[in-house]
Amino acid sequence: MISLFVDTALSYIRIALFKDDILLDFINEKCDKNMSSLFDVKVRDLFSRNNLSLNNVDKIYTVTGPGSFTGIRVGMTFSKVLAFSLNKKITPISELQVLASSKGVSGTLASLIDARRGYVYAGCYDSNLNSVIPDKYILLEEFLNCNKNVSYISYDSFEHISTDVPDIDFEKIILKNKDKEQVDHHVLTPNYLKLTEAEENLRKKKLDDN
Repeated sequence: MISLFVDTALSYIRIALFKDDILLDFINEKCDKNMSSLFDVKVRDLFSRNNLSLNNVDKIYTVTGPGSFTGIRVGMTFSKVLAFSLNKKITPISELQVLASSKGVSGTLASLIDARRGYVYAGCYDSNLNSVIPDKYILLEEFLNCNKNVSYISYDSFEHISTDVPDIDFEKIILKNKDKEQVDHHVLTPNYLKLTEAEENLRKKKLDDN
């Protein structure tokens, strides 16, 4: 069985191929711009060098957020189109869980993504990637006050705490999610954890009108 993992939620292109849950090959590259066009090139390169085609894919794992609104859409759009063409379902995965798979760090891990203005996307996971504290959009100060004795994983830097740079364990992620319920491509939705700016403005307008 050939499985495909797709993650574009942050400024990285992460694509991994598995055969029977064993990692065959992967791409994990920083991408600061042109995510969509570069992603297509990287997908073709990965499949080509492993003598596979997209038609060989039996199972699709896709990160649905949180993270960059634009980045999330790139990976999800690709996965949904592929799932439709192959008549497959998709296994959604949290970006915060992906970060918590980081190698070389033990104990309870708190994954952090800078959401600006003092807020973060945050979640805590144990060494088996079980959720200890559900993913949330929260003030960093509030999150730190509520969580002690954890190791922090993040690509971002924050004052007053030390963070480890993620070293993603792709096999650990797949093994954790292999039996997770899959969803149809047409009902797969982004996990932004917060409203977009347009949605926030609309909500404020409705409140003001009332």
